[in-house]
Amino acid sequence: MSGYTATGICTRCMEEHEKVPKSLKERDRSNRGEAARNATALAAKAREAVAEGGSSWKTLEEMLATVCLRSEPSE
Repeated sequence: MSGYTATGICTRCMEEHEKVPKSLKERDRSNRGEAARNATALAAKAREAVAEGGSSWKTLEEMLATVCLRSEPSE
């Protein structure tokens, strides 16, 4: 049964309001493991990309080839 406090606040709303921080903490705890797994997977993908032959490595080689070709003097 909901009532009101002396200041006019709904007591049921206050009870629900008090539950919110607890549920957020529980959700945060459960998300930590998932976040750690995602970070580990992302770190592995980043290492692959910057390793020789990786996508970032290839992009850098292409950019350098383009820049070096443009900077050669014309004959």
